[in-house]
Amino acid sequence: MVEDGRAVEGAVEDVFRAESAKMIRALYAFSRSRQIAEDAVLEAFARAVRDQARIDDLTAWVWRVAYRVAANELGAAGRTTSAAPEPTYEMPEPAIEVFEAIGKLSPTQRVCVLLFHYADRPIREIASTIGSSIPAVKVHLSVGRRRLQRLLEDHDEATP
Repeated sequence: MVEDGRAVEGAVEDVFRAESAKMIRALYAFSRSRQIAEDAVLEAFARAVRDQARIDDLTAWVWRVAYRVAANELGAAGRTTSAAPEPTYEMPEPAIEVFEAIGKLSPTQRVCVLLFHYADRPIREIASTIGSSIPAVKVHLSVGRRRLQRLLEDHDEATP
């Protein structure tokens, strides 16, 4: 892989190939903006190339940086999440229902659920990523899962 005329180090390239698509989807679900998700992932990998020698766990580091870039972008723009995904991103019908339900979670519950269940990140890493404690992440996961379950059940009951 080549970026700006320079060969990207093998380890960063391996993590990019393994994680970037999943990261974009998770950050899209978190931010509700494909542009923010893509920009955050690209920024995280650009920083990884620059700082690779100082990074112990490259995968965890890139996830943490990408999340923080996306969260900062949302905060800087003063954005609130929309109720529906952007129309240019097509998803199958059941995925839209889940996506909309995830969007109704609080931002902290949303990121905890996405990082744990979708990105398979450990609770300790999630706590570090969002600047929280492990018990708090466990609470956000528990409450978020229950709320997500209720939202999806309510949707199923409302569907004819």
